[in-house]
Amino acid sequence: MAMMEQMNPRNAVVQSEEADGPTECISVTNQDFKSVVWEAMTNVPTYGAWLKTTDHGSAYDYHKLVLQVLQSGGVRGRWSLKAPAHALTLEALHAVYPDARMVLLHRDPVVVTTSACSLITTLTGMFSDADHRAYIAEHWTDMLARSIDGIDRFRAAHPDVKIADVNYADLASDPLGTMRRVYETSGATLDGPALAAMTAHVESHPKHRFGRHGYDPAEYGLNADTIRERFKPYVDRYGIPLETFEKR
Repeated sequence: MAMMEQMNPRNAVVQSEEADGPTECISVTNQDFKSVVWEAMTNVPTYGAWLKTTDHGSAYDYHKLVLQVLQSGGVRGRWSLKAPAHALTLEALHAVYPDARMVLLHRDPVVVTTSACSLITTLTGMFSDADHRAYIAEHWTDMLARSIDGIDRFRAAHPDVKIADVNYADLASDPLGTMRRVYETSGATLDGPALAAMTAHVESHPKHRFGRHGYDPAEYGLNADTIRERFKPYVDRYGIPLETFEKR
């Protein structure tokens, strides 16, 4: 991680991770070579096209095996897993983890797409001098659309699966209160060590501690009004607050 941040200091602002801290599930599924990690690090359209149509079952089978290995030492508890890319493969996830309790985080599509473009540009910029911004803007905006469509299809096919919907604005303004509501959706109570750990995390990780991550759609050839019109049904359906964003 230190090497990556030395290669591109902006990496700490856009996507900071600790080497011994939690990471997204895509770091596991990439070991089955079915992961958006490869798209995030190298812009290869043919791989993206293949990933869109391939069966992700083996990636989740491998994912489960990894979790079993990690907890084989006797540690028991409930896994808390995260990756926005799960929205693209919910059927495969549900097939392997039918008892998973799902949480969906919703945010202003303009900020989501522009942030994604900034992240991907930062990551690929560590390994290539080529300007892929036009491809990144089109591809990752489509990825959001595919994610939303995938969520809608899954909910229609599995109305019995409990899903907690969370607005990013609520999580940012009241993280502990929002997590209490998430726990309640799953029939649990946020207290004890979990509450203490979350409280400590919030207090030790103030916003913008690595700098501000500005958003400028125009930098990637995106138009905020066009994006908002495209995703208006999604925004209206989940009551997502629109954000004012600062350019960098």
